[in-house]
Amino acid sequence: MYVSCVAQDRKRGLLQPSFETLHAKGEAIRMVQDTIAACGSQVPQSIILAMTLLAYGCGADQAWDEARGHVEALQHVLSMRGGIQTLDFELQRTVSWATLSLAATLRMPPRFPISLFPEFRPFPLAFHDDAQIRAWRTVKRFPKDTSFVFDLVLRFHQLGLATSVEWYNDIDQRSLSNLYFEAMHSAVLVPLEEPWNETLPGGVQGQEAATMFKVWAAGLPLFVWATARHTKAQSGTSLPRSRYDPIFVRIRGLLESDGGYHAWPRKKSLEPVMATLFYVVESCEYGDPWRLWCVDTLRKVAELLKLKGVEDFQKALEFFPSTDVFRAVSGDLWSEMMHGSVASTPSLTLSVMQ
Repeated sequence: MYVSCVAQDRKRGLLQPSFETLHAKGEAIRMVQDTIAACGSQVPQSIILAMTLLAYGCGADQAWDEARGHVEALQHVLSMRGGIQTLDFELQRTVSWATLSLAATLRMPPRFPISLFPEFRPFPLAFHDDAQIRAWRTVKRFPKDTSFVFDLVLRFHQLGLATSVEWYNDIDQRSLSNLYFEAMHSAVLVPLEEPWNETLPGGVQGQEAATMFKVWAAGLPLFVWATARHTKAQSGTSLPRSRYDPIFVRIRGLLESDGGYHAWPRKKSLEPVMATLFYVVESCEYGDPWRLWCVDTLRKVAELLKLKGVEDFQKALEFFPSTDVFRAVSGDLWSEMMHGSVASTPSLTLSVMQ
């Protein structure tokens, strides 16, 4: 009931939870508390699902502290119950994905192991070759001696390819589902572990590269969520964009810290920042203040990169993980950046994928 109310609020464009949503949340919390008090460590799976949906719903409502609290409570209850492995497989996956998504948004470590299908059909060899070629091209846009980048971007290129019109119907859906979990798990860990710190030089050059890596890593979950949304569009289902304000705040903080754009990375080291800002723009609804800020910032990046037209912009973006929809909207985004014209409607997403 609570999640249904949250979904209705989003469809109606409400900025705050409705009375019905708040009432449903209160009833769900009361039910969970009463059941745990009565059952002790033998908490039924229905309550685990209810706690997961409470965490998810609070995230959708931008109640991030509440969402974090529900995740911590869920971790405690599952620990009492004997661990996530005591749940049915599908519920394990629901809990794992919901908490991973919240961890990505709130910059928390993963609370549970990812739940993967044990049996699946491997990706075709030609698919692997294509993804590896793209990953090597991406690695060349990063500083030398950052070998961790290849394994990471390979997963994201695989995700973009697997959800493309060219490959989607030939891909085993269990393999694709596992890839989503693996990609999101990587997207959660990289900003926390900051593996680039082991190889970057000192001084200004190292500081600029660190800023680039932090911005790029912060935006990786946005790409994973976008591929899921684009895939739904391929089947004719339009999903509303979620709000990822904590991620946007982190990216803006990194780019507007001491020195502002004068302290940004230079030359091709600025390209990963450009790709991240592209993901941010596509994650925002039209008219969202975050979109307006991001388009303005992306314009400054394009100027620093000396991009002379839409072809240069699209060519630079092609070095990074993408989807059919990302490629289709890049021209409209360039027009929005340079001329202030906004793409007509989000329905472009559907027309591209059908």
